[in-house]
Amino acid sequence: MENDKILIEFGIRLKHARKLANMSQARLAELCGYGGGRSVISMIETGQRSPPLSIIKKMADVLNTTPSALAFGDTSSITSENERQMLTMFWGLNMEGQKKSLEYVKDLFGNEKYRVK
Repeated sequence: MENDKILIEFGIRLKHARKLANMSQARLAELCGYGGGRSVISMIETGQRSPPLSIIKKMADVLNTTPSALAFGDTSSITSENERQMLTMFWGLNMEGQKKSLEYVKDLFGNEKYRVK
């Protein structure tokens, strides 16, 4: 049961990272040299299949993240507590919530008052 939860959470983080990279499942499989193609990536993203560690490393490299961030949601490489909290909360949102949060951030970013000078 716990293993199922870990696979599902991994799949959610993988799908999120892939979508942030604007990459298709087929392209991710191709860049990782994963023979099963789109269908295997789909199975991983839905928690139906566990990829080997070597593929997790390749996925992380291709998606510009770390294996621990993909596998466990590890944010330890982020030094700012605010960034860590934002990322952790963002990952806890569904896609609709993530889109909404990005709208808010874009609005804030558009206001000079809130930008780094």
